[in-house]
Amino acid sequence: MELRDRIKGISLLAALGVVLYTMENFIPSPLPWLRLGLSNIAILLGLYLYGLKGGLWVFLFKLFLGSLFSGRLFSPFFFFTLGGGGVSLFIMWSAWKLFSPPLSIVGVSILGGVSHNITQLFIAYLLFPYSQLFILTPIFTLLGLVTGSIIGIISLMVLNKMEGVCIRGG
Repeated sequence: MELRDRIKGISLLAALGVVLYTMENFIPSPLPWLRLGLSNIAILLGLYLYGLKGGLWVFLFKLFLGSLFSGRLFSPFFFFTLGGGGVSLFIMWSAWKLFSPPLSIVGVSILGGVSHNITQLFIAYLLFPYSQLFILTPIFTLLGLVTGSIIGIISLMVLNKMEGVCIRGG
C-alpha cells in the first residue's frame, strides 16, 4: 500500500473518531464517565487496517481534537481517556498479534474495553486514594465486556463490508 493511501485511510478514520467522540460527549449519560465509546470503532479499524502506528495515530487525533472540540482538553476526562485508551490500544495490539486467530476482532475489542475501564479505575485510585474504589471493579469489567462487544461487532461488520482490503496491518 502506498504511503499516500495509508495517510488518507488513517486521516479518514481519525476524522471519524473525532466526530464520534465529540458527538458522544454531548449525549447525556446516566453517569458523567459512562460512555459507549463509539470512537473506539475508528481506533480498532485503524489498528486492524494499518497496524499499531495507524491505531495510535487515530487514537491521538481522536483524543486531542475530540477533547478540544468538546471542551475537555487537559481536563480530568482527558487524562482518564489518555490513560485508558493508551493501555487499551497496547492490550488490543498485543492480543491481536499474539492470539489472532483464533481471537477475533470482537475478542480483541472486549479485551480493549475491559482494560480501558480497569485502567481508568486505577487512575481514579491514584488521584483519589480511597481503598473502597476497587469495589467498582466488577461493574467496570461488566461495562467493558458489553461496550467492547458492541464496538467489536460493529467493527467486524465494517471490515466484512470492505471487500478486498488487507486486514493484517504492520
